[in-house]
Amino acid sequence: MCRMSWTVSGFLLLVAAGGLGVACLLARRETRNLRRRLDYVSACAAEAARRHGEGVIALDASGAVIEVNGRAAELLGSPGGIGRPVAELVRSYPLLAVAIRDLAERGQAFGPIEVPVMRERREILMRASGSPVRGPHGDRIGAIVLLADATQVREVEQAARRSERLAGLETLAAAIAHEIRNPLGAMGIHLQLLEESLPEGAAGEKSLRHLDVVLAETQRLNAIVEGFIRFARPRPLEKARMPIERILDTVLALVQPECDRQGVRVVREVAGPVPLLHVDESQLQQALLNIVINALQAMPSGGTLAVRVSLEPAYVRIDVTDSGPGIPEEDVEKVFDLYYTTKKTGLGLGLPIAQKIVTDHQGYLTVRSRPGETCFSLGLPLPPPDEAAHGIAAAPAAGC
Repeated sequence: MCRMSWTVSGFLLLVAAGGLGVACLLARRETRNLRRRLDYVSACAAEAARRHGEGVIALDASGAVIEVNGRAAELLGSPGGIGRPVAELVRSYPLLAVAIRDLAERGQAFGPIEVPVMRERREILMRASGSPVRGPHGDRIGAIVLLADATQVREVEQAARRSERLAGLETLAAAIAHEIRNPLGAMGIHLQLLEESLPEGAAGEKSLRHLDVVLAETQRLNAIVEGFIRFARPRPLEKARMPIERILDTVLALVQPECDRQGVRVVREVAGPVPLLHVDESQLQQALLNIVINALQAMPSGGTLAVRVSLEPAYVRIDVTDSGPGIPEEDVEKVFDLYYTTKKTGLGLGLPIAQKIVTDHQGYLTVRSRPGETCFSLGLPLPPPDEAAHGIAAAPAAGC
């Protein structure tokens, strides 16, 4: 009886152990399936983000990092983080850290939220969003966080708003300028005829001085009208593929004599090979020349003019930096307004014309300034990947 009891007990124990083994096997298989599902979702998110230049962070159910792509590491300023709690990866960004904690712990999706980030003495705007990843039964198995540099988006949006404000003005400007230009031409001709008919002597000389003032003001007004017409009725873009370095070098060659006269040192840097861009060479050269001339005018007693070309995920960026006194904070947003100028000479059309040309190229033009430094950033869209692969311009040596 005792032996029989032991045999039954042993049999039941073996059955129980076998069931436990099967359960463990099934649990391991389910875990592998869930991990494969999470890996698949992470890979899909990473591929989609790669196409749009975004960063990806993938988390497991415990909130540990299982994937960080290069763009995410670049935006966060962290070289890695796989295997670490996500809180360690984003501890420098409190707003983002709170959002990701709620995502990791409670599966609460967030975004988009915008976080200011300092990179190489420049503030960029990082846009973040996050979503939980769920298994086939609805249980949370991980999370995906997407990061993007929203600075370019914000800059393009601001440029578009400025362009919209000016759109209605263009037609009005063209009509008014046309009606004013003809009378001005007639006035100039008759002033010159009147000058030739003045009598000799003191009376004639006095009248001549007054006529010279009127003629000079007439010519100045005509220059304003001509500038208005150029702004309001630019010629259509005639685009061709070309290296941005060619345009850059042409502009710097044009201003080099003035740089020498003012004692301005020129620094030229091109970071890596740059794809050929589809641009209107003449108009883009005019835009860049206007920006560079503006920089030189800020340094009449010498300084440094730095022109740097770099690649962004969707744009080629040209930074034109001067070491002048800077623009007062309250005036920074006015520099692209028509006829805004702080100079005794000039019409205040150079920068609005430059911005219009860049906007017509689907690019952006922004400015940031502080005491001792002003930087205008010009962004031009990169060509599609298939075009870029067949049109890479070798980068010349940096520095001038």
